[in-house]
Amino acid sequence: MKKIQIKYNPVLEFFCSIGRIIYNKEMKLNKWFNTFDFNEDIQNYIKNVNSNMSSLMKNDMDILTKKFIGGLVVPIYFCLSENITVLNDFFIQFAKLTGADFFRMYTKIFDITSLLDDEPAIIMKVLKEKLNVDFPSEDDKLFPEFKKHPEEIKNRLEVFFKFYYEKFYRKIEDKPIEFMRNKLGDYKRQYETDGIEFLSNLLALDMENLVESHNQIFLYPSYFYEIGMTQHLTNDSMCILFGHLLEQRVNVNFKQRRAKEILKILGDEKRYEILKLLGKRKYFGVELAEAVNLTKATISYHTNKMMALGLLNLHLGENNRVYFSLNKKTLKEMLEYVYQDMSSE
Repeated sequence: MKKIQIKYNPVLEFFCSIGRIIYNKEMKLNKWFNTFDFNEDIQNYIKNVNSNMSSLMKNDMDILTKKFIGGLVVPIYFCLSENITVLNDFFIQFAKLTGADFFRMYTKIFDITSLLDDEPAIIMKVLKEKLNVDFPSEDDKLFPEFKKHPEEIKNRLEVFFKFYYEKFYRKIEDKPIEFMRNKLGDYKRQYETDGIEFLSNLLALDMENLVESHNQIFLYPSYFYEIGMTQHLTNDSMCILFGHLLEQRVNVNFKQRRAKEILKILGDEKRYEILKLLGKRKYFGVELAEAVNLTKATISYHTNKMMALGLLNLHLGENNRVYFSLNKKTLKEMLEYVYQDMSSE
């Protein structure tokens, strides 16, 4: 079996569509995200969902999948662990899960099982440090309720997933599958031609380090995720979900836009300081925020921009903690590109 495999999973696509909807506002407010050429069909789909979903279901979607990030992370982990690739199979298997099963998976993912007998304040503090800094959630605040009522939360999620599928997703589910079938072939051909360097440029990750650190790496491209990327650790395997628009990173026009944005970042004193620190060693979000005397939210704002530019590598460390480091190769290549672009006749 090849150590790196590129696959497409329609069930993961379903969850990516929900994630794309709930974070649409944040993406629109981020000027750098708008540097990418977004898919108009996806924007129209998001408008349709927002216009036709009831306020009650919107409220459930917001609480269960955005404020409580576990509402998406646990089902994704469940599908990856059980290798579920058909939506109907997911609905059947998810219905069999008990609230206790759901809760155990959550505590395993965030590595807080050993803390369950501690005071709620301690658990909430640890959770706050572990949560993804890119899009803030409220898991740390909602955890006490989740611990008391895991069955209710799991059942409400099940109802929401089925409603969303029947009301909206069923009508368009073949479109992303067809679109990504062609993309998947392109990615596999480019990987066979250019090897790991293609994946490193596409994902802005230290792929050589990931290959050395994990027995198996599965890459799952997504139609709806567009420019998003998340890493999930299941057993000894690393699973990476990424949006198809990340391929714009290797286009000439995008390189010109990226070069201009990188120069802006280097001209900002605080961001320059962040990059200098990350060039020396790896930092996780809270640690980096403390090192440069910024809030976690502000660090998230800066790292989002740097990640989109490919300036940062992501590393999954102990306790599923995500670390950042400077992508020195990308920085060097972009500065050389700026020099060549400006000095060419």
